[in-house]
Amino acid sequence: MSTDSDDSLTPEPDSEEPKPYPDWNIQNEGRSWGPGEARERLDRTIETKIEMREGKLFWSAETRILMLGLLLEGVGADRAVQLGDPQVWRRAVAKLGKPEAGRP
Repeated sequence: MSTDSDDSLTPEPDSEEPKPYPDWNIQNEGRSWGPGEARERLDRTIETKIEMREGKLFWSAETRILMLGLLLEGVGADRAVQLGDPQVWRRAVAKLGKPEAGRP
């Protein structure tokens, strides 16, 4: 799948349907994956190439979310929120649980 400018999903050429995301376990501190997690997560990324398309890494929004989730599990939320403007993070947290226009 890939995203158009309006974030609607369009199929990637020669791709299967994306697998559902893992049950993320993002903590404040980064963590290593346990035996039941490591293989599942590796299997999801084995065919993923790091490439740029339309100024974004990876082909699709699904792949970007998957890779971000994997990285956040290893880095942790405390470190992640040190990147960028703290006000952006605060606004994003304030939106949690509120329905966004055009999204379920």
